[in-house]
Amino acid sequence: MLGMGEGGRRRGRPCMRWKDDIKTVTGRTLSELVRAVENRDHWRQLITTITRSRPRLDETSLDTSGFHQTSHTEINSPR
Repeated sequence: MLGMGEGGRRRGRPCMRWKDDIKTVTGRTLSELVRAVENRDHWRQLITTITRSRPRLDETSLDTSGFHQTSHTEINSPR
């Protein structure tokens, strides 16, 4: 998780690092994330919470609290 690549950076504004992006998305410190990785149940819960709250590429959400289950007959009935 914390592997470091070889080489240096160019001059100027530094690129955003992977770790910085992860901290921004999760809202947690790196030490909190390392502890979460060590506890599988906590890690699964954290990832589920984060992925459900983020918009998908098709601009929908994975939040299923308002999920409406469509029956098979509703799908196949003519309009």
